Amino acid sequence: MTEVWDLKARVEVVLGVIGRAVTVAALAEHLQVPENEVEDALLEYEQDLIGRDRGWQLTRRRGTVRIEVKNPYVADAKAALLGFAKVNSKPPTSAALEVLVVVNRRPGITIREISEMRGSDSTAAVESLRRRKLIRQDAPKRGQRGRRWRVTAQAMEEYDFEAMERVYQSAEQVLPAAVDAKIESVPVS
Repeated sequence: MTEVWDLKARVEVVLGVIGRAVTVAALAEHLQVPENEVEDALLEYEQDLIGRDRGWQLTRRRGTVRIEVKNPYVADAKAALLGFAKVNSKPPTSAALEVLVVVNRRPGITIREISEMRGSDSTAAVESLRRRKLIRQDAPKRGQRGRRWRVTAQAMEEYDFEAMERVYQSAEQVLPAAVDAKIESVPVS
């Protein structure tokens, strides 16, 4: 027999992660415990959620259970979904990730320099990264021409640049063979 407090936590995690209604039988099968134990855990969890200090509620409909936001907190939930939503839910392309690594290696680099290193036009990839707030334009310095780019704090939080660097270096069969040499040969202004 599983401890109710442990099973209750497991039920909460599963219901929270799947975000949809599920039958008690399916939940029991997933958790590999008898249905009656899952039902006991659900009843106790439901009692925990009834308090005024909780924003979630357990809802039962047509033989299924799910956790939902309580009515007084729906506006907060909707605002959070909009406020924390990504600008673009599709992941960056491989070209954009390549550019991100290059910009991380050489802060203050121009699109022309990036394109020369990659051997193809990088304008679209740079624009995509800018829209996602993963790179930003540097303030121009006196006498400099062209926009210069650097990674943002958000990019540093979201990406493991050490791992990306290893992938970048191991991809020499895909990228031009002289990429690393080109990086060093591009003049730093």
